[in-house]
Amino acid sequence: MKDAFVIYRYPSAGNKCVIVKQDESSLKKLHSFSELGKADGFVFAPFCITEDTPAVLFDSPIRRVTELDYDNILREVMYNGNSCVLNERLKPYNGKLYDRKSYEEDFNCFKAAIREKRIDKAVLSRSLVLKDDNKKNVIRMFLKACENNSDSYIVLISSDQTGVWLVATPEVLLERCGNVFHTIALAGTMDKRLVISDNESKAIGKISDIDISCWSNKNIGEQQYVSSYIKKRLSNFFSDIEELGPTTISAGNVVHLRSDFFAEVDSISRISPGDIVRQLHPTPAVCGVPAGESYSLINSKEHNDRRYYSGFCGVVDTDGDSHLFVTLRCMEIFSDCYKLYAGGGILAESNMEEEWRETELKMKTMMDCI
Repeated sequence: MKDAFVIYRYPSAGNKCVIVKQDESSLKKLHSFSELGKADGFVFAPFCITEDTPAVLFDSPIRRVTELDYDNILREVMYNGNSCVLNERLKPYNGKLYDRKSYEEDFNCFKAAIREKRIDKAVLSRSLVLKDDNKKNVIRMFLKACENNSDSYIVLISSDQTGVWLVATPEVLLERCGNVFHTIALAGTMDKRLVISDNESKAIGKISDIDISCWSNKNIGEQQYVSSYIKKRLSNFFSDIEELGPTTISAGNVVHLRSDFFAEVDSISRISPGDIVRQLHPTPAVCGVPAGESYSLINSKEHNDRRYYSGFCGVVDTDGDSHLFVTLRCMEIFSDCYKLYAGGGILAESNMEEEWRETELKMKTMMDCI
């Protein structure tokens, strides 16, 4: 038997993680987002579903909760002689390399679309391939991600269909706890080191105490685009939506603006998480505004092959609690390299050098795990 597996740890979950293993041949492939919510399990979905990148569902009923300890995790994953964490399971990289010239072409293309008023905002992604022929210890990387990012959702997934990915994302796509649905608008980025230095000079206690006036108009505008979009999409399902924020939150070595949205229903069976996800994904935080035009622009013009970056992952339960997160701060792991992904929102006032530096900051989350 050849097993696929996924290990995940919820934000602020302390010293616990969950392991799901499943025979590779029994994984479900979802070829449209309309299939989401018709079966329960852990889903790993791409930005755009294709033949090469279907949404993959682990629907195994066996989930083991274990401590964040290397030997414990290895014992669970290797049970029955499974070789899924060994280096021979990793494939060599044979894709394209994304360079600075490609980024410049994409940036200029997106800015032209904004100037021509075809779109208001589009998220431009890029990737970076770091060559490394050494044997990879993916469990150690997962533990390092957990250690470095206590407030993020950490995922390590390995399957023939998806490849091997490590994710440390701060962004909730959709959660349901009982009869309460929750999502967030996350946008705007600053270097945490600069923020901490500024806090000390102004004697501000916590990052969450930073006033929104400390943010640039570009970052505030970007966050408002995401907030307005999410509230409008949620209004298709809920008449009463509570919005909290925006506040400043920490995510690895950067900080973001975050607003939270809550909506309550009378019966948890009345609205399917899959229905809401199809309305929300992809949000302006990973796509743009208007949604349809920016989505088309990205898929037709962006040089970077996003694959599962800026898709979503997590547990979906048609009758119980669900926890889905946007796949940000992630990398694909190969036998001879790592492929890191990052992106940033392009607006009319965006500067290419600043946007490039922002992607480098975001990639550091994964670099610190290598």
